[in-house]
Amino acid sequence: FLLSNPGDYVWGRDGLDTIVTQLLNQMDGSGPPPLPRQQIDEIPNTLISQSHI
Repeated sequence: FLLSNPGDYVWGRDGLDTIVTQLLNQMDGSGPPPLPRQQIDEIPNTLISQSHI
């Protein structure tokens, strides 16, 4: 006897895998957009020498 919609439940191992896959797919592309090449080129570089190590 189910108290709500059967689609709201996880049925077996495949059901759990489906939910985890959906959650992981939601995170795809959720980060900030990449920087334009010009802004990447403006990031300062530091030469690391043996004295830094």
